Amino acid sequence: MIIEGLPSFLPGIVAFFALPNDPDTAYFLHAGDRALVQARRDAEYGQTASAQTFNKKDALKGFKDWKIWLMATGQFGIDTMLYGIISNPHCQ
Repeated sequence: MIIEGLPSFLPGIVAFFALPNDPDTAYFLHAGDRALVQARRDAEYGQTASAQTFNKKDALKGFKDWKIWLMATGQFGIDTMLYGIISNPHCQ
């Protein structure tokens, strides 16, 4: 199990420390490229200042929304059936 897990575990640790978190800390980008990446990120849908901060009021709205609970219940059912099919030796 260790031999099978090392090829994915070790690069994951390296990537955690080697990859930048945002364009400002990307050491491999020039100043013009950083500005271009930031401009493209700012133009994305939903990239507003208020969307980047956590708001308890918005989170409570989400917890009270029946559509979210319906989707979560449906996704749970789909995942449960999928796991049952994959793990059942009679289905293979």
